[in-house]
Amino acid sequence: MESNIEENQTEETNLNYKLKNKKIYFSRDSFFELNSYPYLFLLIISQFKPQSIISLSNHYHNGFIFEGINLIWIFAQLLSFLIISYRYMKNHKIHLFNIIFFLSVLYIGLVSFLNGTPVSRIASILIPPISIFMLLELTYRYQTFYKLINTIYIYFGSMIILNYISMLIFPDSFFTDYRGLNVTWIFGNYQQNLNWFIVFIAFSCFVKEIWNEYIKYFNMLVYLIIILTTVKVWSATTLSALGIVFGLLICYHFYPRISIFLNPFYAYIVEIITTILIVVYKIQEHFTYFIEIVLQKNVSFTGRTTLWENAINYIKEKPIFGHGIELADVTFAKIGKTTAHNHYLNLLYNGGILYLLLTSILIYIVVVKTKSNRYSKSIVYINISLIGYFVYFLAEAKINLNIFILLLAGSYYLSKSLNSKVKSINY
Repeated sequence: MESNIEENQTEETNLNYKLKNKKIYFSRDSFFELNSYPYLFLLIISQFKPQSIISLSNHYHNGFIFEGINLIWIFAQLLSFLIISYRYMKNHKIHLFNIIFFLSVLYIGLVSFLNGTPVSRIASILIPPISIFMLLELTYRYQTFYKLINTIYIYFGSMIILNYISMLIFPDSFFTDYRGLNVTWIFGNYQQNLNWFIVFIAFSCFVKEIWNEYIKYFNMLVYLIIILTTVKVWSATTLSALGIVFGLLICYHFYPRISIFLNPFYAYIVEIITTILIVVYKIQEHFTYFIEIVLQKNVSFTGRTTLWENAINYIKEKPIFGHGIELADVTFAKIGKTTAHNHYLNLLYNGGILYLLLTSILIYIVVVKTKSNRYSKSIVYINISLIGYFVYFLAEAKINLNIFILLLAGSYYLSKSLNSKVKSINY
């Protein structure tokens, strides 16, 4: 096993050395090509909109500036989706991973449509993850995958810094929300923070391996800001997920052999079982001290248990196919919130057992593909980030799965890139 670790790390080092010594260039002719950093930045920014844009637009009903920005962002998102889709149709290859992904998208889209959800709502939820998936595969085929990862890393890292600066400038939040809480900054509600944190952490090791002398201090700065942001808002969910991520990273640096046990698929199954134990068997009542004293929450998880019970009642109505993706106010009227505040219950609520099964298969395919590179630091960081993200899913839910797909597809195509030993990438 030690020889496997050394061989994997040597191959990765050789590949990264080649990447370091490639020249970065920009030309007018190549701006709209996938080897252009400005072009990639525009594509990524269009698909990852800070939640505060929507929050400010909704809060200030006469705030035409925020509404205008939101509309421009929606147009940019649709335009980039069309551009990416056109290129993808010309250059894609059919394989099991993209078959299962598009099958799951087609399935949840069809279920939602048959349950009466407007096409505009379905499109707004499904376009970002589809765009990200296709872009990752395209850049892999064009041998510019590493540029895309660098772009994602820089964008997410910069936004984390800007979000913290906004917290310093507006310590009482941008506004008081409907619950009377002051917890809204650039990322929107503080519960959105981890979605940005986890992507940066996942890809930080890979970028550091390529640009070590330039990036290591930036990594340290953003890690520190992630910790300071989390402590300031004191989100028990984010705190638990980040505690697991940083704890596993520390263990890995002292004992690299644990990478063999860092399996996101097993973690996903464990979290589904944990959801059953919490929601059905109320196992949290046996950990009252830890929940109330350490996490400073109650055993109802801030009212989530009632929400979960409401969601289960509706899941029982359509256990196989689910209710589809609904308008936010429709879901709110039925269960009390716009999501079930648990990713696994939310999958069952939206798409039933079949949707949960398709998602599990997608994760399993990624784990199988990355198995040969499980000793690679870059893959280990993504695996650990996924494990932490799955813990976060116990108390939060994302209807828009662009971050989830970014991590899964990013891991898949990074592993394919390492396996194919890419010889020529335009750096």
